Amino acid sequence: MDEVRRVIRALRPIYLEDLGLLPAIEMLARDLEKMARVQTKFVTEGQARRLTSAQEIAIYRIAQEALNNIARSAEARHASVRVMFSETEFIMQIEDDGKGFVAPERVSDLVASGHYGLMGMQERAELIGAHLSIRSAPGAGTTLVVRLPF
Repeated sequence: MDEVRRVIRALRPIYLEDLGLLPAIEMLARDLEKMARVQTKFVTEGQARRLTSAQEIAIYRIAQEALNNIARSAEARHASVRVMFSETEFIMQIEDDGKGFVAPERVSDLVASGHYGLMGMQERAELIGAHLSIRSAPGAGTTLVVRLPF
């Protein structure tokens, strides 16, 4: 039953609609900790503000994919989700201490190297005018950063 609820919540993020972006992302982080047994830290900085509906759903889906990747592939023990609001931009940083991978140099290389989820994250970021960067190396974990100017 818990798994069914998790799938339904993933398809239609009620937390996002009802509570906003930060609680919705925090729930994703809690799910990672609970389901994949990855110790996960969630931190916010700055004065939170609502984004447009399109921006919030895109950011939520990027976070969801990144955390699912950690659960499925990273073999991480620890992860962190850091959301920052400055005067000029929204920043989300997701890190893990997992096995890492060789990150493609160009976005166009994502599909060729089989990173369809990363390509989807890149496309979502572009649709809302955000910049997505991914740093990873074998044995060194992965850091994903989304920057959305206001």
